[in-house]
Amino acid sequence: MNFRKILRDFLVGRGHIESRLEYKGAILRGNMAMISIAVAITYVLIDFSNKITSGFPYYLGVIVLSFITIALNRRHQFHYANILFLVTINFLIFIFASSDVYRTGIYTFFICISLSALALMGFRKIKYAVLFSALSLVLFLVSYWGKFNLMTPMANDEQAISVYFTINFLIAMTTCVLIVSSLININHHSEAELVKATIELKKSRERNEMVLETVNAGIYEWYPLEQSVFVNATWKKLLGYEENELKDLRVELCYGMLHPDDLARISGIIARHLETRMPYINEIRIQKKSGEYHWFLNSGNTKFNDQSQPLVTIGSIIDINDRKLAEEKILLQNSLLVKANRELDQFVYSVSHDLRAPLSSILGLTHVYEISDDPSEKTSIVKLIGDRANTLDNFIRDILDYSRNARTDLKIRNVKILPLIEEVLSGLQHMAGLDRVKVEINIPNDLEVITDRERICVIVANMITNSVKYSDKEKSSFISICSSIENGRWLLSVEDNGVGIETAHQHRIFEMFYQAHEHAQGSGLGLYIATEAVQRLGGSISVQSEVGKGSIFELAVPLLPTAL
Repeated sequence: MNFRKILRDFLVGRGHIESRLEYKGAILRGNMAMISIAVAITYVLIDFSNKITSGFPYYLGVIVLSFITIALNRRHQFHYANILFLVTINFLIFIFASSDVYRTGIYTFFICISLSALALMGFRKIKYAVLFSALSLVLFLVSYWGKFNLMTPMANDEQAISVYFTINFLIAMTTCVLIVSSLININHHSEAELVKATIELKKSRERNEMVLETVNAGIYEWYPLEQSVFVNATWKKLLGYEENELKDLRVELCYGMLHPDDLARISGIIARHLETRMPYINEIRIQKKSGEYHWFLNSGNTKFNDQSQPLVTIGSIIDINDRKLAEEKILLQNSLLVKANRELDQFVYSVSHDLRAPLSSILGLTHVYEISDDPSEKTSIVKLIGDRANTLDNFIRDILDYSRNARTDLKIRNVKILPLIEEVLSGLQHMAGLDRVKVEINIPNDLEVITDRERICVIVANMITNSVKYSDKEKSSFISICSSIENGRWLLSVEDNGVGIETAHQHRIFEMFYQAHEHAQGSGLGLYIATEAVQRLGGSISVQSEVGKGSIFELAVPLLPTAL
C-alpha cells in the first residue's frame, strides 16, 4: 500500500472532506502534531543522555495531547483540534521558555505557533487566528522578561547550550517551512481551481451565448428595487436598436414600449407572478424602433431576498411574429371557411327552391297551354311563362355575379363614373317598373377614379335595381344618383322615395337571401353580392331608410383599393 495514503488515512481518517482548504488544513494539523511528537521524543532521548529528567512529564503531555489532536482530526472535528493543539503547544512552550535562562532558542517556537494559528484558522476564522497570535506574543513577553522558572534549566554548559540551540533552530525552521509550503500548496491549488473555474465559466458563457443566438432570444434583467432594466445585444437587435443604444433603461420606458391593448393584461400577469412566485410566460406586442409592433413570447422568473422583496427578474423574449401572423391568417381563413360553409348550405337550399319554383311554374303553364283552346288564354299563359323565364334568368345572372366576384381577381384601371352609370341604366331599360321611375344623375362629367370597373357595374346595378323593385306605386317615384370624392374616398349614393325599410331589418338586408319585405321580389342575392364586391375593393356600403319615405344607399371606396 502507498505510504502517503497510509499516512493520510492516519492523520485525517478515511472519510471524504468536501473542502480542499479544510483538507489541507487537516493535513497540516496532523503533520504538526506528528512533529510535536517527534520533537518530544527527541528531547526525551537528549535529556536522558544528559541525565536530565525534569522535562519528561511535559514531553509526555505533548505526546498525549498531540495524539488527541490527531484523533479529533480523524473525526473531522477540526475546530476543536485547532484549539486543543494551539492552547497546549502555547503553554508547553511557555513552560520551557520561562526556564530557558541560557537562551537556547525556545522562544523561536512562538513564531511557529503564531504562523500555525494563521495557517490553521485561516481567513474564515481570522479572529481566532489573531487571538492565538496575541496569546503567543503575551506568553513570549512574560517568559522572556519574567523572573521565574517553572522547571530546572536543561542546559548549563556551552556545548549543551549549542546542541539545544541547534536543535531548536532546526525544529523551528522545519515547522515554519512546513507551514509556509502548506500555504503555498493551498494557494497553488486555489489558483489552479480558480483558473479552471474561470475557463469553465467562459466556456459556459460561450455555450449560453451560442444557445441564445441559436434561439434568437433577447435577455432582460429587471431590478424592481432600483426600477432599472438591463438588456443584452440580442434583445436590442430584435427591436431594431444598435448595441450602443438603450444603455439606461427604466421600467417606465419598457412598459411604454408595450402595445396599449396588452398593458393591463401584462401588469396583471406580473402582479400574479410576484404574488405566487411561479415562472410566467405570455405573448406580448412590443413596439420596435421603427414604430411597428411585433409579437414576442415573453417568459421569466424572479429571485426574492429574505424579506420577500423581489431582487431581480430575469426573462427572455423570442420573436413569434411570423407564427402569430400565420395563426391570425389561419383564424381568418377558418372564419371565412365557416362563413362559406354556412352560406353554401343556405345557397344550396335557396337555389334549389328558387330554381325549381320558376321551372315548376313554367311546366304547369305549359301543360295548361296544351289543353287550352282559348287564344286569349294562351296569350296570357305565354306572358306568364315569359315572366317566369325572366325571373329564372335574373336569378341565374345573380348567381353568375356572385361566382365572378368570389373567384375573379381585381382588375384595377381608370374608370369614368358618368358613362358607367349610363351604361348600367341602359342595361336595365327593359326592367319592369323602371319606365315609371324618374332617374336623376348628379355626377360631374370629368369624375374619374381608379377601381375595378366590372365590380362597380355589379354594385351600381344592384343598388338601382333594389330602388326600382321597392318603389312606391302610389307616388311619383324617383331615383337620385350622386357621386363625389371626399377625404381620399370615392362616394356614390342612390336615393329613392320608395316604400322604405323597417329599422329592424336594415342591418340584415345585406345578408345572403335575406328579404325585408313580405312581398319581396327577386332572389335576395343582389345586396349581398354588392356587399361582397365592395369588400373586395376595400370599401363599405350602408343604408339609411324610413318606412314610407324612402331609402339612401351609400357606397364608399378608397381611391387606391387593396385586393382582399
